[in-house]
Amino acid sequence: MPQVEIRYSSDLSDIHLAELFNKIEQEINLIDDSAGLCKSRAYMSDQFRHSHIFVEILVMNKPHRDQAFMEKLQQKLSQLIIPFVPKNCHYSIKLDFLGQYYLTGLKL
Repeated sequence: MPQVEIRYSSDLSDIHLAELFNKIEQEINLIDDSAGLCKSRAYMSDQFRHSHIFVEILVMNKPHRDQAFMEKLQQKLSQLIIPFVPKNCHYSIKLDFLGQYYLTGLKL
């Protein structure tokens, strides 16, 4: 289960977060059908200097997710995310692996 966190300055209230979350999940699963659901959340900050959005995507480290895979995923996600960023706004996109001792599940 990938994790998606978006942190952004409060002057960017017109970002369509639900649509962005859906598109990120779809893109990840197009490239890796074993990824599954993305746990996604967003945090807006009233305290900031310069308009900014930071998108962090974390995936589990699996053997098939090698350097070529990660570079392809980074390219595809960047192409998807950047159009959501308003003009004159700084952005950062981080793709990385979850930690070695990460545990996930669903308690029913």
